[in-house]
Amino acid sequence: MIFKIIFIGILLLIGFIILSLIVFNKDVEKKMQNRENIEYIKFSSKTIFNKDIDSSIFSQNKFTMVNIWGTYCSSCVKELPDLQEIYDEFKSYNVGVLGIVSDLKIDSYKEKDLKKAITIIEENNINYPNVFADSTFVEYATGKLFVIPTTVFVDNKGNVIGEIIESVCSKEEYIDIIKNILANNTDFKVKYNNLSCSIDGKCEIKR
Repeated sequence: MIFKIIFIGILLLIGFIILSLIVFNKDVEKKMQNRENIEYIKFSSKTIFNKDIDSSIFSQNKFTMVNIWGTYCSSCVKELPDLQEIYDEFKSYNVGVLGIVSDLKIDSYKEKDLKKAITIIEENNINYPNVFADSTFVEYATGKLFVIPTTVFVDNKGNVIGEIIESVCSKEEYIDIIKNILANNTDFKVKYNNLSCSIDGKCEIKR
């Protein structure tokens, strides 16, 4: 009798969990269908190494790859070395890379999460800027950002250009996107119309 009660209780719990997931997924799906897209990135924050930084950094490049990631996201962490290689290989073409650590909200982060982020960055030899999510970014992204990682490309004023990527991409896929932006941007057509990238990500200007 006791085992029967326990069994029924387990079934009820499983049923409740399944129902909750269905309701949650439908709610998220509805929000995603009705959401507004991220149209720009704006922030006034600090790097995870406590240096002041704001979105004026975008003006230093023709466009910037902004990767929104979390320390709890293993797939996010796994792609960081690829992003570093992209940064190294394309910075001479005035293409920047910036990381926003979504679980490090500058007004309410936990010290252990900051230490984890610093460890991840150092262990992967990442030297492009990674910043706290400040209140301006968090407020704007609420209702627009549903997936981690999300990667967007912004122009030198912080306006989103090209597609919004809500997944992990391979280095080659990111390079294809960058090449398309370079090819379709009139500022680049004159200087970079002969840009050629091989499968291993090495790029050169064909003469």
